[in-house]
Amino acid sequence: MLLGARDRCDNGFIMVYNSEDKLHWKLHSVIRSAQHFGYMWECPDRMDFEDTYGKGMSF
Repeated sequence: MLLGARDRCDNGFIMVYNSEDKLHWKLHSVIRSAQHFGYMWECPDRMDFEDTYGKGMSF
């Protein structure tokens, strides 16, 4: 599961959660940009393309 989030310094980021049973979720990782890229990343998506994948979001 991907969740758009914002920290206390108004930096947007994505929190990546994993679950084996879809009831109990654990934080797996956090995705941040190297530079300020908006204060909130909304509606993050992951798109699979054969051997690779991409991410998208709205601002």
